[in-house]
Amino acid sequence: QNRERAEAYFKQAIAADYLPGNVALASILIADAVGGLGHERMDESRELLEEALEGGLPLAALFLARLYVEGIGGHPVDKLLGVRYTRISAEDGQPVMQGWLARMYLEGWGVEVDVLEAAFWSLLAAAGGDPLGTQIRDAVLPTLSDMERESVMLRSMHWAFERPVR
Repeated sequence: QNRERAEAYFKQAIAADYLPGNVALASILIADAVGGLGHERMDESRELLEEALEGGLPLAALFLARLYVEGIGGHPVDKLLGVRYTRISAEDGQPVMQGWLARMYLEGWGVEVDVLEAAFWSLLAAAGGDPLGTQIRDAVLPTLSDMERESVMLRSMHWAFERPVR
């Protein structure tokens, strides 16, 4: 409830090289911008997230993807970086980002249209409970041939079972 105190604690965590502190402070700055405040701190937010991602915290990619895809707080939209960070987050197992990546492949947003990639990522997203992934899965799977559908389903099962658990 005390914003100044919370920000001070996050800055202490960041000074102690505790990378979740970077993500926590950046997420507050992003929430401010979504609420119409603090647009001038979007560069600070991006830098905090880049540092956390470089330090090995893939959760930061989720927020970076939002910055580059949604243009939060006047942050520049960049399709290539949006796809890059969405993919990192999707590969980390974030169902919402898997749904976003499926949509990117379906619509050709920053990537070549690839219905099979869209189907693959939508299966993973839907399995994680993401509504967008479910919607894309339900729309795309019936359009595939039996062989394509089987290939995508096998690929998604291999991904799900062979991926290291974090």
